[in-house]
Amino acid sequence: MRTLHLFGDSFTEGHNLDLTFPPYKEWRKYRGGGLPPCWGDLLSEKLNMTLSNRAMGGMSNDEIFNTICRYSDQFQKDDIVIINWTYPQRFQWAFWSEEKERYTWIRLGADPRDGSVISESTRTEIALNRILSPYIDRIYEYEHFICEYSKSKKFQVYFWSADIDIVNDLPSSRLNNRKYILHKQIDKLPPKILTDGKHIHIHRTEMKRTIFDVFYEFGGCTIAEETNFEVGDNHLGERGHFVQYELFYKYLTENNLI
Repeated sequence: MRTLHLFGDSFTEGHNLDLTFPPYKEWRKYRGGGLPPCWGDLLSEKLNMTLSNRAMGGMSNDEIFNTICRYSDQFQKDDIVIINWTYPQRFQWAFWSEEKERYTWIRLGADPRDGSVISESTRTEIALNRILSPYIDRIYEYEHFICEYSKSKKFQVYFWSADIDIVNDLPSSRLNNRKYILHKQIDKLPPKILTDGKHIHIHRTEMKRTIFDVFYEFGGCTIAEETNFEVGDNHLGERGHFVQYELFYKYLTENNLI
């Protein structure tokens, strides 16, 4: 049977593979036990493919690429690989783990709470540096290698991103090669404005839109919205995952990509 391989961060890992995440535990309690399927589960079932999900919350783009390399020997002819790039300011830091008694990696990023093993000034300087354009260009270099590798092993590969710049900054000649799922819709849709009664949340900057605006436009919503903000988490809820699955499947089939 063909395999659907998924790589990325928490937006691909989904809630069912990380039941230790406090908001997911709250959501499960809110629902009375049990959580809905994620978009990858729905898509693999629809395609009648085995699912291999190697995504993990908090991964940096470098770690995502390294994970793809680690499992690249498992890609077979006619498999599908979908890669979810994340926020470029995330990075890994090597440190001594007393528990493991060896050097290992820790995931860091823009969140001030990530500064536990390095100084706040160091963390901030690295995170700010990583939002500059060379780090976006590096992702395109990763993609070039992955696409060439896909030709040799005859599997299909597609990309999407949670970040606001990675897809938006592509030149049209690259963007229109259909490897970037829903790229045309990202450029067309208006922002979605949400409120919890106290605060207003706009899901894009004034000039750029993300793939999540597409999901919201088609009726997807977050866990926070789905629970009337009783669970404060902005990952996609049940309806959001279903909309993402539907849009991804429609994109792949209408473009004759599967």
